[in-house]
Amino acid sequence: MKCFVTGGSGFIGANLVHEIVSRGNEVKVLLRPDSDLRGLQRAEYERVIGDVADRAQLTTAMRGCNWCFHVAASYHLWLRDYTPMYVANVEGTRNVIEAAIEAGAIALDNAIRLQRAEELSVTDDLTSLYNARYLAQVLRREVKRALRSNRPLSLLFIDLDGFKMINDTHGHLFGSRALIEAADVIRGSARETDVGARYGGDEFALVLADTGSEGAVALGERVRERIASHGFLSADGLNIHLTASVGVATMPDVASSVESLIQLADKAMYWVKDHGKNGIHVAGLGE
Repeated sequence: MKCFVTGGSGFIGANLVHEIVSRGNEVKVLLRPDSDLRGLQRAEYERVIGDVADRAQLTTAMRGCNWCFHVAASYHLWLRDYTPMYVANVEGTRNVIEAAIEAGAIALDNAIRLQRAEELSVTDDLTSLYNARYLAQVLRREVKRALRSNRPLSLLFIDLDGFKMINDTHGHLFGSRALIEAADVIRGSARETDVGARYGGDEFALVLADTGSEGAVALGERVRERIASHGFLSADGLNIHLTASVGVATMPDVASSVESLIQLADKAMYWVKDHGKNGIHVAGLGE
């Protein structure tokens, strides 16, 4: 059986290709000229350069294939947004199509399992934000990109003021619920291109690519204001109000490495904690 796969350079697509090949099937993969081929290094496949949006080109490329799997998603989409679609070749018999569905379903299931394992390794169990490990990976990547492109990069550190009171007064179960709500507020305040993470305890971080200190302060203020106006644990009849201390560090203004960016954002956050809390401070200003 010969299968046709589009979107094969992404995580799901690449693993789908590997799974289909491992079952003794031939695979033809449609790739853009700028596709990252590292995920396909171990697979034996026929490569076709083209664009899935070009129907004529797609029809020609599919010729001779019994089944087509179109993985229409980008790396940044959540797993629930992955939507595999298929187009059967009219020359395929019912048995061939049914076999293709079964083999493809198994292959796609295995690929999704790998994707889930990857997501679990970089996601905070409680809040579903990214964890500190993934934050470090993102910062290494974005710092390199910022240095190469001479574009700004900002990091926000956000600490909840008075959070300990919830744990001490109402217990850790309610504290965990409050952290989930705080994560939702932060996620809802961030832009699509920002990367949010739980750094540890009641401390969160936002990586803002292509964003200078002015833009970072504006977003930090939005986060701070929304946290201050949010009624935490209102579903449990408590309606607790917290505030946030926000620290900002920006490349190339004050930082030139991952380590200095983290240290300065953290230091700026603690400056706010030491000066009345519920505010925002930019590293390098007034210290």
